[in-house]
Amino acid sequence: MSEILTPEEIDSLLSVVTTGGVPDGLGAAPRRHRTILPYDFRRPNRVAKEQVRTLQMLHDAFARNLSTSLSAYLRSLLEVQLTSVEQLTYGEFMRSVAAPATLGIFEMAPLKGEAVLDINPRLVFPMIDRILGGAGRPAVQIRELTEIERALGMRILRILLANLQQAWAQVGRFDLRLLSLETNPQFVQLASPNDIAVLVTFNVRVGEVEGVMSLCLPFAMLEPVLPKLLNQRCLGAAPVAGPRTASREIEGHLRATALEVRAVLEAGQVPINQLTRLEPGDILPLPLREDLRVIVEVGGRPRFAGRAGRKQRRRAVEITAALDAEGERHG
Repeated sequence: MSEILTPEEIDSLLSVVTTGGVPDGLGAAPRRHRTILPYDFRRPNRVAKEQVRTLQMLHDAFARNLSTSLSAYLRSLLEVQLTSVEQLTYGEFMRSVAAPATLGIFEMAPLKGEAVLDINPRLVFPMIDRILGGAGRPAVQIRELTEIERALGMRILRILLANLQQAWAQVGRFDLRLLSLETNPQFVQLASPNDIAVLVTFNVRVGEVEGVMSLCLPFAMLEPVLPKLLNQRCLGAAPVAGPRTASREIEGHLRATALEVRAVLEAGQVPINQLTRLEPGDILPLPLREDLRVIVEVGGRPRFAGRAGRKQRRRAVEITAALDAEGERHG
């Protein structure tokens, strides 16, 4: 390039001094098309997209396994589906929670800090109704939980955390422990309102009732484990419990169910004059013979026929036959 300016270039430079503009073709660099993305400084994205995808895979597996385990526990069909994984401020999450709520506060040792699991009360009451033997009907009015309902609600939360711990086992070893159950969002100050948190949202259906369940994980709690989430590209979904596993879980709950078992001796005969003289404290002798027939009732219904006797100095009943629904022997 020549370092000597032509008369035309000199005239152009003089026109810049006079008008303050730059003539076309002189020092004008070609403009490049740039994509401008909006950025909210109040809600910075602290979690990378790959980490968000890993969190989606983890909690999608959690939702599928939870559907099976809670269905077995409640003895009713329950569906859990992952809706979204997003970043927001902790204050925004708390403003979305209405009182009375069902907030389970838990820790994920060895991670520092606490997280919160929010279950819509519209879902909690049908679950409690199922546990108490009801049909799982929706609540007529959303109200505060009673002491018994709080105990049952914490039992449900522990089942949720057990499944969540199983899902996170693909990333590392964490000990999830329920700390408390709160119904007032104002008492749940786990982080500053402006701190970033990861919100995982699920859609839950219990019978005819449908609602939202949310898992809020503060960023300060997740920060030490975020590098591991980047290395989980080959992370596979946790194995989903099949029908055989669900049957074993239901069988386990049934085996732990307590039933009243009562042995009823066959009817005897007492003269009417002796019956009229009976008073509290009198002893009525029963017939003692080897063929004394006994009916064994289970849950108030006759189920077995037996014979009374003794075993190792204890009174016992030997089962001799099973009874059908009509009380007749069979087998």
